Amino acid sequence: MKIFKYLLGVLIIASSGYGQMMRSPMQTEKHSNYGRELFLYTVYNLPDRSDTTASKADFYFTVVNDILTFVKTGDNTYQAEFDLNLVLYKNKNEPIHDKSINRKVTAESYEETNSRQNPQLIKLSVSLAPGKYKYKIELYDHESKKNLTREDDLELVAFTSDRIRISDIIFVDRLDTIKNKITYTPNLSRTFSSAKSAFKAYLEIIPPHGVEQVELNYKILDSKEEKIFTDSFIYNTDQSQISRFIELAPVKNKPGEYYLQVAVTAGNQTVKSQKRFNIHWGNLTLQEDNIDIALEQLSLIAQKKDINMIKTADADEKQKLFEEFWKKRDPTPATPVNELKQEFFRRIDFSNRTFSEIYTGRAGWRTDRGQVYIKNGPPDQVERQPTEIGMPTAEIWYYARLNKRYIFSDRRGSGEFRLVKIE
Repeated sequence: MKIFKYLLGVLIIASSGYGQMMRSPMQTEKHSNYGRELFLYTVYNLPDRSDTTASKADFYFTVVNDILTFVKTGDNTYQAEFDLNLVLYKNKNEPIHDKSINRKVTAESYEETNSRQNPQLIKLSVSLAPGKYKYKIELYDHESKKNLTREDDLELVAFTSDRIRISDIIFVDRLDTIKNKITYTPNLSRTFSSAKSAFKAYLEIIPPHGVEQVELNYKILDSKEEKIFTDSFIYNTDQSQISRFIELAPVKNKPGEYYLQVAVTAGNQTVKSQKRFNIHWGNLTLQEDNIDIALEQLSLIAQKKDINMIKTADADEKQKLFEEFWKKRDPTPATPVNELKQEFFRRIDFSNRTFSEIYTGRAGWRTDRGQVYIKNGPPDQVERQPTEIGMPTAEIWYYARLNKRYIFSDRRGSGEFRLVKIE
């Protein structure tokens, strides 16, 4: 099959002392020209610790340099300035609450002004009576004088103790202890892409009056909603609010798509919640652990008849046929490493860490850019058109060896690049 011959050709070039070495995934990512989301935000609804009659909304935002307009300063650095405004409405024409923050950003080089790495994390919190609202978010760039606007509905629930209540589930990237108090940094994308992540989830429980204990049960389910791990805890209700971090460590080393399912019981009352999350932090040896997902990935480059033959086999035979598939295509059968298989899963891994989509929850290997990368390898050149607030971003991949270029467009600025043209 052509794709295997092409992959093999790449491997020969990469391993030859006389050929051009292929860029490693870490080198490519460190100096990445690949576009990511420009502006990301998530809202979490939690109890208000200071006012039991109110309900709190924590808005978290990330802003990358690439969305801002920088100007060169006298000391050869670059500076941008923006305002972030949040307005809440009881109805569309009646603003009832607003908050804003001003930030200045300094970049040490022109390249840094175009970066989509290391976004700034900003938090704005509001407390209001439980009910339905609308909100408007506005990012205003001082230099270009342009706005980026997001609007949506918001429902704040009542965290009263007449019955069992739980907050939104928050996935956590990092924990810090400041003055004996644990603070967390949320994972807005619900995608864990670093082995250094905390791999936890957080929620708050409001127990009902007259109940001495509450029981927390949680399950981690795979993409088919089959149980991977389960645990439970019992808490005495000697406090009006229970804060709990849930361990996701049981699947830390297993890249894939999961669901966290939570059930909290007090007396004869039970409340449940479920959230999806992904783990893609780059352990290549584990990419094929889920044989069904591995077969989906393999279908990108393999013939349909080969995939169907493996899919229809029973569980034990399926794994055996999968291994035989790769063994037949091992370019160096006398060595312990199957370079072709290793290269394929390296590309899957890189795609998951680089091209996963936050808003859709789509894993990187399922995206348009990820599939082009898996089939063709790293492009010889990536060109990203200058980004302006309110304008779609285009990303062009050049493959000189194929005499082709692939044009992707991110129309919403959310990191969802779609393939719009092949030339």
